[in-house]
Amino acid sequence: MDKTTKTDLGRGYSLATIRAHRLITDLYESLFDDKGAPIEDPQEVMTRIASFRQKLNIELDLAKETAYQFQEENYGFKGGHRRALNGK
Repeated sequence: MDKTTKTDLGRGYSLATIRAHRLITDLYESLFDDKGAPIEDPQEVMTRIASFRQKLNIELDLAKETAYQFQEENYGFKGGHRRALNGK
């Protein structure tokens, strides 16, 4: 298997951030009803934000995991180093 290149790393970041951008747009649009009026119910807004956060975390994890993969494949960081880089 080929090592992850810096180009691959950049593509991973690009993919994750493009998807995150789309999620922000989707969240904004979801805060309005079919007639264009803003959603007034705080519980409904909170539900939509919670769903957005779950989806956004997936994209942020993609960027993080791409960086870890690059480090592991190119510099040999494994296991314990990942925890050290992650602060845990």
